[in-house]
Amino acid sequence: MINTGIGIQCGRMLIEYQYASALKNCSEKGIYSENRTGISTNAVQHQYFYIEEVMKHFPILKGKKMFPKMALKELMWMLQGRTDVKWLQDRGVNYWNQWANADGTIGKSYGYQYRNFNGKDQFVDLIKEISRNPTSRRLIMNLWNISDLDEMSLPPCMYDYHFECIPVQENMSEITYYHIDLHAKQRSSDSFIGVPYDMMFLGWFLLIVTEFANLFGFKNDFQFIARDIHYTNDNFHIYENHKAQVGQYLDNVNENLDNVIAKDARPLVTSFQEIRKLLPSKHQLNMTLTIDSILDYIDKNGYTDFKLEKHYTEQYEQIKAEIAV
Repeated sequence: MINTGIGIQCGRMLIEYQYASALKNCSEKGIYSENRTGISTNAVQHQYFYIEEVMKHFPILKGKKMFPKMALKELMWMLQGRTDVKWLQDRGVNYWNQWANADGTIGKSYGYQYRNFNGKDQFVDLIKEISRNPTSRRLIMNLWNISDLDEMSLPPCMYDYHFECIPVQENMSEITYYHIDLHAKQRSSDSFIGVPYDMMFLGWFLLIVTEFANLFGFKNDFQFIARDIHYTNDNFHIYENHKAQVGQYLDNVNENLDNVIAKDARPLVTSFQEIRKLLPSKHQLNMTLTIDSILDYIDKNGYTDFKLEKHYTEQYEQIKAEIAV
């Protein structure tokens, strides 16, 4: 049994309890610091989270109300190489408004670097390499482009994604499938507002990369299955004006009277299943399904095919806090 230090024990260290323990530790032992926002923080270094088996335990908190589709839409915005905040606003995501430039974009940050890192399309290259060379140790996307930093309204906080494909053999014979793990690194982490959404973002990201690898590797005899996320925060901090909200959240986790936190949320995705049905006919007609056409298909469907199994709605109330800009 694992004692989380927040009045609860569990056999498997749920991400909720890892996160609550990290908040508690940062509140009690974090080092005081001032920063560019003008709102001081308490911070700890190298905060690590292990999100185990994302297909069984999607990383959504229940100690405060979360909105998983917002994280998915933010990811889709980036995967399409977009930087215009109006696209997000039109889909009900408004927390990027604070970083919009006069032209309504965030400059050459995030999505721009996904699809145009010094002329290279990192996302397309990543999917191609996973599909044809899964054991590569170079399945990496990195957003920290020093040549473009001056043209970003906000340099990427989460800047490094390293995917690892782990072969699985059954009956000691040929490889039958690959697990895909994601190692993500973040230089600066707003622990109360940002990190819970970042964890959901990573869950969706691993799921989508895995499905794309299956789609574009359809000639292979094996399949890819999303597995674990290793998430490291270099500077994990609590803003001074979030301390009361952190206390309220920790009280919810300690109380947890209805035991909603231990109930898993699992992703149920049908978009890729429908797209996969098109592959044989498309192939016979010598037509090509592109990554962008699939992303556009998902967006036009309104993300209705991306669902979470029951229980994720069983959460505590929303805890609001101001973003430090």
